[in-house]
Amino acid sequence: MFRGKVASNDSPAPSNKKNKEEEKVKDPVCTETKGKKKRSRGRRRKGKSRNNKQEQHKKQQQQSNANSNSNNNASANSKKQHDAPMKKRDLYFCMTCAMVAVKGGGSVVARVTIVNWDMELVLDTFVHVPVPVSDFGDSGVTPSDIRKSITNVKAKSFAQVRQDVEKILCGKILIGHHLAEKLTALGLTHPITDVRDTSTFFGEADLPELSEVLLHKELPTSDKSDFPLRYCCAALDLYKTHRKEWEKDLIQQAQERQKLLLQQQQQQQQHTPPPPQRYH
Repeated sequence: MFRGKVASNDSPAPSNKKNKEEEKVKDPVCTETKGKKKRSRGRRRKGKSRNNKQEQHKKQQQQSNANSNSNNNASANSKKQHDAPMKKRDLYFCMTCAMVAVKGGGSVVARVTIVNWDMELVLDTFVHVPVPVSDFGDSGVTPSDIRKSITNVKAKSFAQVRQDVEKILCGKILIGHHLAEKLTALGLTHPITDVRDTSTFFGEADLPELSEVLLHKELPTSDKSDFPLRYCCAALDLYKTHRKEWEKDLIQQAQERQKLLLQQQQQQQQHTPPPPQRYH
């Protein structure tokens, strides 16, 4: 007879959950696989983040390239002031100089006035005269205007004024009356093709007389301080009213010069003896 204890039906059976948990805890292989899975998930996440960063970097590069291309196109077709085509106010300038006589003979520049096409003041400055002045004449300049002092800010040195004038007139068309004298007094030169001198086109008459006859305008001489500005405006008005015929005349003169140059070259070629021939 078997005398062992028989399990009664009333005793509760062990649960499957507990057995599975105990097996998991006891089995080291399961724990290792779990760790590997976690590590693989972490590596996948890192890989995804790296891919995302690379894609973002590529997008940023593409955007920067597109922006640079658009900027280049914009700069090529921009309407900024420095890229805009030159207007008349940027190309045509009228200049006059007030001269004073100095001791020892001769005259020097005491004031320089420049206006643009729209008759706006571009430069109006007095020039410091280190030599004693013998006669101010009708220049409208006073001794205090050209005296160098701490309080006199208007007067500049001759070198500074010359530099300012050269910077304004470089590559521009210069209009005025008796410009050759004024340019020599400033120690400057200007291309003949870019000079519009009223004294050469209308004759050797004075500018107030030309203004009265051709423009029917009188130049008031009562206010000497404002006379250089009025003088420039009168010369500019003369050029504006006769601009078409003036420019046609200049074109004809240029064509005649070219013809003369061609004739001179042809004459030189005719008179030049042929090179000596070498006999072998």
